[in-house]
Amino acid sequence: MYMMISHDEYELPLAVADTIRELTRMLGKNPNTISSIMRHAREKGHWCRYIKVDV
Repeated sequence: MYMMISHDEYELPLAVADTIRELTRMLGKNPNTISSIMRHAREKGHWCRYIKVDV
C-alpha cells in the first residue's frame, strides 16, 4: 500500500492506494517521479511525504 502523508507530527494519510500507479493517478503525477522521490529520501535518510506500507 502506498500513501501520501501530511508533513506534521501526526503524519496523517492524505491519499491511500494499493499501487504506486493508482496513487500517481490520484495525484496527477508521473509514477517515476514519486518512486524517484521515495528512493532518494531513503538513500539520504530524509523524511519523505510518500511511503510504502506492507500490509
